[in-house]
Amino acid sequence: MFEEGKGVLQDYKQAAKWYTKAAEQEWDQDKIGDFYLEGKGVPQSYVKAHMWYNIRAANGWSDGESKRDNVAKKMTSDQIAEAQRMALEMVEANPKLMRD
Repeated sequence: MFEEGKGVLQDYKQAAKWYTKAAEQEWDQDKIGDFYLEGKGVPQSYVKAHMWYNIRAANGWSDGESKRDNVAKKMTSDQIAEAQRMALEMVEANPKLMRD
């Protein structure tokens, strides 16, 4: 809705807020990853994009794997390690990120 401006003014910050809320419930983890990858409504961050794609991949979605692997090509090994650490910490702190 906010991303495309359907029925409301286009607002990437609001879209990022709602995609984050959805991602925390195991939905749209790829969308918030895309926003971090592109810097739409949030500061651009390969680390956070990788983190969200990695969580999506762990939930069994092949698009999460391919997106994670593609962004990893743009990252240093330290950045990848940081993204993996962040993903693990997020899942441990919020089990709702994962499928039942």
